[in-house]
Amino acid sequence: MDFISKQYEEMKDKLIKLETERRSHLAYIQSLEIKIDNLETSQKQTSIEIRNLPVQQTETKSDLLNLVKKIGMVTKINIDENNVRDIYRLNKNKAIVAEFSSVLLKEKKLNSIKNHNKINKDNKLNTTHLQLRGENKPIYIGEFLTQKAKRLFYLARDFKYKNGYEFCWTTHGKIFLRKSTHHLNCD
Repeated sequence: MDFISKQYEEMKDKLIKLETERRSHLAYIQSLEIKIDNLETSQKQTSIEIRNLPVQQTETKSDLLNLVKKIGMVTKINIDENNVRDIYRLNKNKAIVAEFSSVLLKEKKLNSIKNHNKINKDNKLNTTHLQLRGENKPIYIGEFLTQKAKRLFYLARDFKYKNGYEFCWTTHGKIFLRKSTHHLNCD
């Protein structure tokens, strides 16, 4: 009986040790995931994502750069090719990513698009502005977010619609929600 009791205690101690190690490993993995997300966010600070642009049959980086320049002309911000570090399409039929030379230029670009869409509420940025063939489609441009941030942004927009919030947006890789344009009184 003492032998069985001793084995039981040893197994119990091993199980407790393994559970402690597992918790420690999970915490370490979580800290690594946070570090990776922070690095990705830092790496993508100068990039924008352009969605809903049709794919051309033989598309080159020059073609993509010309599209970004046209968007710049429409939204009244000059984009010089020296200001674009890299440009590429994520996958076929997917978004275009444009990486600018500075965060300031990226912010100017995003602000010019916002202003254009505010002024032209009935004719927001779309494919006809770029003189692209085919049906008129809206063009969506925003920050290039990490996968984790994209998922969170999706959930935040869903929360916005379900809970009567007016605004949901991203700035510098962070997601924000606002109930309304009215300021809250803090008594």
